Amino acid sequence: MTGDLADIAWSVAHEPVTSDAIQAATRLVQHALGVCVAGCSLHPARVARASIGSAAGPCTVFGSSDQHEAQDAAFANAVSGHASLLEDSGPGGPREGSHPGAYVFPAALAIAEQEGASGYDLVHAVCAGYETVSQLGEVFAPAMFEQGFRPIAMLGPFGAAAAAGALGQLSRDEMATSLAIAANLASGFNQGFVEGTMEPYFHPAFAARNGILAARLAAAGSTASRYALEGDRGMLAAFGGSRTGTPIARRNELAVCRVGTKRFATCLYNQGTLALIRKHFPDGIDSGRLGRVQIARPLAGSDGTRAPGVASAPPYTTPLARQMSARFTAAAALLGRPVESAHYYETAATDVAVNALAARIELASREADGIHIVIELVGGLATEIVANGELALEFSTPATLSQFAARVRPVAGERFGRLVEMIADLPRLDNVRRLTAELRSCWLRAHETASHEETQ
Repeated sequence: MTGDLADIAWSVAHEPVTSDAIQAATRLVQHALGVCVAGCSLHPARVARASIGSAAGPCTVFGSSDQHEAQDAAFANAVSGHASLLEDSGPGGPREGSHPGAYVFPAALAIAEQEGASGYDLVHAVCAGYETVSQLGEVFAPAMFEQGFRPIAMLGPFGAAAAAGALGQLSRDEMATSLAIAANLASGFNQGFVEGTMEPYFHPAFAARNGILAARLAAAGSTASRYALEGDRGMLAAFGGSRTGTPIARRNELAVCRVGTKRFATCLYNQGTLALIRKHFPDGIDSGRLGRVQIARPLAGSDGTRAPGVASAPPYTTPLARQMSARFTAAAALLGRPVESAHYYETAATDVAVNALAARIELASREADGIHIVIELVGGLATEIVANGELALEFSTPATLSQFAARVRPVAGERFGRLVEMIADLPRLDNVRRLTAELRSCWLRAHETASHEETQ
């Protein structure tokens, strides 16, 4: 299986792909950049930057004008890219690699900077990383994830290794070795979501760092089992999974074309509920007018409540607990809070009205797909909202640009237009370092502005 995956990753990285794939990868790189900017000032990202030490290198770390070694930069940037829960997502979960931008992009960006790679090479490496994890997501039996292993943690090292190996010019055989090593580095489970602790933020960071390590070991001459995945003592057997009947083969439409972006800083499973509330109550409702609120959703599927932390009961004592909760996020949306921003959830412990409403929202299960919301207002008036499983992800370039502008313009200032131009022209950019130099200038400008304001 590692050989089959390596063939696909290598060919996607080095052979022509469709214009749709190039456009999709460029859009998702832009989204990942914006999400890293949005997340780099959050507490988990600050913790990650404090952990990486001072090893110098050519690689950008979001939120800092300093440059670091590739593995450290990938680790810190992956936490920035996941800390807001605004990362990209596929509608099929593991079938698109769960949240591939959270680990493929940080690994690819770090190695692209290390190697002085072109934007064309970066885009192809991103396509290769997304395709690798999508293939595995199709092959891995659902039982592996149902018993508690997190898809992003299990798939992530493979996607990061494929992207890093593509940019590091690994041969096909070396790529297979790196993927076999990545299988030995795949792990992570969901208990952090249950308690609202920080481990889930670090899962893609472990994956990004370990994927680069796997590629470096392969380049240095390591050997690895050809049957690291499907062997009697391989990854699938060890994790209690099995191989499905889905073949590993090059597809006409690459997985990168099926990945969308989130609107709200919460779990994928809560996106549809918040989109419905925003659609019907764009400015929110005064808390004094709200009586009974009931939200009925299926256990599984795109609106499911079975995911760890989604159906949790109050109190919600951490930002992650608030972001994951179906009740808390719905309460915040109903009261018109900025649920598009992760920074809201960092301070929402003191939002008395939202916490009170979340405590009395009734979360029920329904057998049918979709979402059913009943809102009774004080005085007897009621609103009933029904949606049949519409997917609340964005797939258009204009939507991604709008999200990017909201997250990056306040930091970039007058450099914002230049950043947009460079990203739009990414497949023709001769050296990715030109783009990241612009980004570092944004952090330097923001730091100088903050220092000036402090002295005033």
